[in-house]
Amino acid sequence: MSTDPPLRQALSRLGIIAAARHIGRFEQPMRVGCPRCGDRLPAGWSGRWNCTSCACGGDQVDYLTSTGLSFPAARNLLLDNATSWSSWEKEALRRALPMPYLLGRLGIPLRHGRIRCPDGSMHRRGDVTPSCAVYPDAVHCFACGFHTDIFGVWARMRSVEFRISWLELLALAQELDGPVTVNPGLVRGGGTQDGSAYAELYGAVLDCCEPLPDTPVAGYLAGRAINPVLAGEFGVRWVSNPGLGRIQRLLGQYPAEFVAAAGLVEGDGLFVLRQHRLIFPAHQDGKIVWLQGRSTREGVAKRWRWRSLTGITPCPLGLPQLLDATAEEPVHVAEGPTDWLAMASTGRTVIGVPWAQAIATWWLRLLAGRRVVLCHDADDAGELGAQLWRERLRPFRATVQRLPLPPGTDLCDCLVLLQSQGRPGELPAPVALPEPVE
Repeated sequence: MSTDPPLRQALSRLGIIAAARHIGRFEQPMRVGCPRCGDRLPAGWSGRWNCTSCACGGDQVDYLTSTGLSFPAARNLLLDNATSWSSWEKEALRRALPMPYLLGRLGIPLRHGRIRCPDGSMHRRGDVTPSCAVYPDAVHCFACGFHTDIFGVWARMRSVEFRISWLELLALAQELDGPVTVNPGLVRGGGTQDGSAYAELYGAVLDCCEPLPDTPVAGYLAGRAINPVLAGEFGVRWVSNPGLGRIQRLLGQYPAEFVAAAGLVEGDGLFVLRQHRLIFPAHQDGKIVWLQGRSTREGVAKRWRWRSLTGITPCPLGLPQLLDATAEEPVHVAEGPTDWLAMASTGRTVIGVPWAQAIATWWLRLLAGRRVVLCHDADDAGELGAQLWRERLRPFRATVQRLPLPPGTDLCDCLVLLQSQGRPGELPAPVALPEPVE
């Protein structure tokens, strides 16, 4: 085995779960049968296994060859499927251990489907607000943008690395007698909807705003290396006080249930983005399907700077530009709308996603086989976000790189610095991401 580095690397990423599924010996929540006699293996297996019934055992290769498969065939099967099988095994563990169950095992109380954010670094000291929403397979903090799955929560709460988290969660799942059921009232799953049905209304809201270059926010944008004229061409708008009045009158012309379902108003009927006047629209199939607002007031804490539509599924910014780009062009992924707008102003192909660790699913296929450059902030959240992005992009065979930014800066900061040095839009060369420790 030591003389076969590719096989050794593949085995380091896998348990025997996917191999058991391949031969029909896997059952939820986390039961694996012996490949020879079919009896359930006793708890304690991971990459190695032992059957007490027929006294056979070994590693993943032995598991497959015990079915009669030759060693070369088993080796090729593992090498060809290492990436997809690794992703499937992680997903199987997420299904076996729903987030509410895992939080209970960690002793973390839920309050109306929320918990305190596991990442306290972005919250003021002593903040006990339960701002982190709990979903069946993840948690998301709407205050700081922290987003992670069961592996991230377990690793953070127990201060261990991913590999240790994987082994401990696998052992926990093997203790289950049956699938875990989750009370729907404890989670927020299924709480969002596609915004395409409200595209006409979203467009009418933006029409209530003045042209961007004629507003006071033009100076703010220029200070972030963003061309206000180009920003306006991308559909970005700023809501003035007269514009806010026009929006309120517009919303009053529609049934209250309709504008509430569109996520545009709060319980008192006021426009939900009235404190976040710089509005970024997301387009899909020629329609506006999502809006996000940013506050441009000085002194606003980072956790209060952003607000999006209530109950509407987020959509990445820049999808039309991505679809128009050639397959050879690198696709940059910006952390948030402001960084997206700054990068788009340089003429590069870029999509903007909300928050460092936010990951979508339905549109990742658009990045299949492409060179993807992650432009995440040079901080801990950005580092974790880059790792999550690479893991999710593995099945799509994308070449993932990262833009090296100076420590403690974001993409806008870097572009402003280059602009001050007489090198506008000149970015450092992307670098390869180091392999994660598993």
